[in-house]
Amino acid sequence: MKQTQKRSGARLMLVLLSAMTLTACGATRATVMRASAACIAFQPITFSAAEDTPETIGQVRGHNAAWDAICGEKP
Repeated sequence: MKQTQKRSGARLMLVLLSAMTLTACGATRATVMRASAACIAFQPITFSAAEDTPETIGQVRGHNAAWDAICGEKP
């Protein structure tokens, strides 16, 4: 691969990463409203440590962690 092609690829990557960084934190009113609606519609999930598989428990914990991050602590 030629040196100029490597530089072009690196520049393109830098531009794309910069653009993603600038837009990543932009929360709009619509985004906040959708998050609020999701917090009302969805709740944390309970599981049985004795009866559920480790995979199911892991998925439930992942869902609940995402809910906590978006909606706050469990009610």
